[in-house]
Amino acid sequence: MVFMNKDSSYPIRGVKDDTPGVCYRTGPKGWMDKRVFREFLGERRSMCADRLGRVKTIFLDNCSSHLSEAECKTELTKLNARLKFFPANATDLCQPADSFVIAKIKDVWARKWNEKKIDLIEDEQWQDSIRKDGAWSGKLKNPGKNFFL
Repeated sequence: MVFMNKDSSYPIRGVKDDTPGVCYRTGPKGWMDKRVFREFLGERRSMCADRLGRVKTIFLDNCSSHLSEAECKTELTKLNARLKFFPANATDLCQPADSFVIAKIKDVWARKWNEKKIDLIEDEQWQDSIRKDGAWSGKLKNPGKNFFL
């Protein structure tokens, strides 16, 4: 579940933040970003060092918000951990929800976005911007924050 929180302040109003092993964190637009990933690595309720001192391996997909080992060396040292990235385009194999549940949600949102674009075209909602070469851009107006995909 994604919670939008413009100021990235916590706890998020109305969302309990005391469930063991669970932390709700998002960037200003409701997504994980590099800052949130760093917080995740430092949040002891969701990520802690192995109690027997073994090196922990954290497996990740290739999401752009994930930091490289060099970018989060301090956090990984505290966790006695290393990062291991899955091969590109393998997310559906290691995260089945991405290939079914999330895919269905994306399908619905894509359909709604296409409907919105058709409405914008029918209402002639164009940016009316001219490119450097003098040609018309042909872009639709930005629907603003009322539509989030």
